[in-house]
Amino acid sequence: MSTVDLNVDQQPATKDIGMVSSDVSAATTVNLIWQISTDGLIEKDWIDFLFSEFTVNHIDDPNFEVVIDHAIVITRGDPQGTTSVKDYLQRFKQQGYRVGVLHLSDEWFTSPVDFYAEADFVFRNFYRPDVAHLPHVLFVPVGYKQGLHKYTVERPIRDRQYYWSFAGQLGGKVSRRAMMEQAQNIPGGIAYVGKGYNDSKDLSFEGYVELICDTVFVLAPAGNRCAETSRFYEALEVGAIPIVEDVSKLNIIKQILKEVLKPEKAKQHKVWTLRYWKDAVSLLLEPSYWTQVFGPDFPCPKCSDWKQLAPTLAAVDVEAVAQETQAFWQAYKQQLKNDVRMIIARHFIQ
Repeated sequence: MSTVDLNVDQQPATKDIGMVSSDVSAATTVNLIWQISTDGLIEKDWIDFLFSEFTVNHIDDPNFEVVIDHAIVITRGDPQGTTSVKDYLQRFKQQGYRVGVLHLSDEWFTSPVDFYAEADFVFRNFYRPDVAHLPHVLFVPVGYKQGLHKYTVERPIRDRQYYWSFAGQLGGKVSRRAMMEQAQNIPGGIAYVGKGYNDSKDLSFEGYVELICDTVFVLAPAGNRCAETSRFYEALEVGAIPIVEDVSKLNIIKQILKEVLKPEKAKQHKVWTLRYWKDAVSLLLEPSYWTQVFGPDFPCPKCSDWKQLAPTLAAVDVEAVAQETQAFWQAYKQQLKNDVRMIIARHFIQ
């Protein structure tokens, strides 16, 4: 195993909303109103994919000024950036306009979501228990980063150089350090370990894409709070097999204790609020994140204890699982795009 010092760094329940032909949707203009800057936006390619069956009009409007029909407002999961979204959306309703929301990020579940009630529909990243019951909310993945396809090299799984790889930060994430302790004992792999998110001092994004294109198993540990990261989707997109972290109940309890017992963490995550404890209880009572979001047939290998990494990899029929994960991913993307298309069409096509 080689280690290089580096700084790099749900799902939609199908609703019965009728069939809409792609010809009709392509003839419909969707106004994407960007309340965030698109400069260097890592989600741009993924967002383009989600709305690829519509004619899209992009509007930069960071000051909540544009109010037009058939609009989707794109906002970040940032409390400072969403406090006025509710009032803004009400202006659409006052004009009788149809409006949706694409709510990016919000991995920490700290963003206000009261503005969801003012939208005809909401697409949001990350499965969040307190809005999961809302019928007009569709969870969409964080997806892959901008530029992935530009550098992708198609390579059969049997011809890949690295048995496993990981590129990212370990930081204070105990589970990631446990993962690396186990991975470094497995021959045929390589790790690029960094100190911060997306700091490409030693590995460019192009180099990262080339790496995962040449990897059989991409280690995809959990993110800051949610199990999924863009690394998981990027591995799928280039034909690798992601090994995901299936967060154990014990690890959830450890995380809660860490947030409760450390004053700075307690303040950051608002641990004394009722919502925090509702979220904590739901995490402990709910099944596996991956099964909950993707269903019982989720095909990617899972590790709830990184000590089981070596036997988990050894048990995988690489050719068969690679085919199974690709079939799953392609079908999932198509269904997701269909869901997005039908939801928009139901509200925007009269």
